Amino acid sequence: MESSVWFEKYTPKTIEDVILPSSTKQFLIDAIQKQQLPNLGFWSCTPGLGKSCTAKAIIESMNAEAMFLNASLEKGIEVLRTKIFQFASTCSLSGNPKIVVMDECLEENEEVILLENGKEKYVALKDLEKATKYDCLSFNLKNGKLEHDTCQIISDKYDTVYEVTLVDGRKIHATSNHPFIVIGGNKFKELSIDNGLSLNDEVICRWKDDLDFYDHIKIKSIIKLEEKHVINLCVDKNHTFLTRNGIVTHNCDHITPDAQAAFRGFLDEFSSNCSFIFTGNYKTKIIEPLLNRLQNFDFAAFDKREIVPEILKKMKFILTSENIPLTENTDRNLAEIIRAQYPSIRGMIQMLQQFIQEKSFDGKIQSSNFESVMNTLRNKDYMQMLQEVNSLSNPESMIEYLYKRIDMFKNVPQAICVLSKYQYQSAFARDKYLNMSACLVELMTCL
Repeated sequence: MESSVWFEKYTPKTIEDVILPSSTKQFLIDAIQKQQLPNLGFWSCTPGLGKSCTAKAIIESMNAEAMFLNASLEKGIEVLRTKIFQFASTCSLSGNPKIVVMDECLEENEEVILLENGKEKYVALKDLEKATKYDCLSFNLKNGKLEHDTCQIISDKYDTVYEVTLVDGRKIHATSNHPFIVIGGNKFKELSIDNGLSLNDEVICRWKDDLDFYDHIKIKSIIKLEEKHVINLCVDKNHTFLTRNGIVTHNCDHITPDAQAAFRGFLDEFSSNCSFIFTGNYKTKIIEPLLNRLQNFDFAAFDKREIVPEILKKMKFILTSENIPLTENTDRNLAEIIRAQYPSIRGMIQMLQQFIQEKSFDGKIQSSNFESVMNTLRNKDYMQMLQEVNSLSNPESMIEYLYKRIDMFKNVPQAICVLSKYQYQSAFARDKYLNMSACLVELMTCL
């Protein structure tokens, strides 16, 4: 079934189609042609740059046997070792190369909401087939609306399960590190039991009788149960999904230090028989002995002069494929979308589809971006600054933007110290928008 989500529909199938700098793409093409793929690390603090797409395109281009794992959820490292050993230690029966991709979990009997011919159906996680794409509903954390999305099972394991009960009687069984979507300070946040989910939190749920609106219900109890078989459902666009009773939950992708230490040995032991690809947000959180064993690429550091023309070409291709005529406003509007969402390619395509669906693409597009935030900063317009920050798709990435333009500040040493402080704090901040707003207020003294 073809996806209606453009980012999924137009996901590159081969490495030649991936948006990358020419030198990076040629390096990967040469490795694929020689069937000598090194162990790779794809990193960026901003989501949507194509890390996972590139990994999947490599697998398709090599016709490789692939194993997708979420190392952060494998608390029992012996389980992880067993899975990898069974896959990586043996030669492929087909003679094709093997690749392990490191890209949380619900109890297997939990039912999730899928879509079939536009209608909802409830399916238990245990009844879904691995590596099969399903249409589903997801919750957009930016606008608070439910949207069509796609999902697939990527891993499973045995782990301790907790029963989370809401005050209206809804229940869900999940692992202690599985994120729920909660509300706080007019923002949506991801919070797991391990990270402090408590009876004071209000979990986001769908209104039982309405598709388009959400409610937030307080937690009544959190009870620890026995160990059960749990399954990880990965959602492509919004990374959220709904259980049958309307509770919104999330999937995540952090790699624990214990798993990193184990993988250091895996890479050495199985390098002759299997390649490993790691994708992640923060390269600085990866231990040095593991990084040294990878060929690392920072997707956020790619030369904008090489990337933007390729993005523009891709977006025009999408418009043409969707039978949408190109007009005199097309280039200008695409440039506005790229400026607003850069470097998130996924964000650009999502915004483009939104404008097309709302039949507002051919007009003049006004989109919030880093530069408009800076204008409010220079004018010391606090309330407008808050509105601009709240409209950013990824506020954390603005710290990198400001650092690369550090010469805009009169007091450069102080600005560097402020950016360093808030970049560190962002790793622990529950509200990224609040953290970024505080950073900007402090930076006003540096202008």
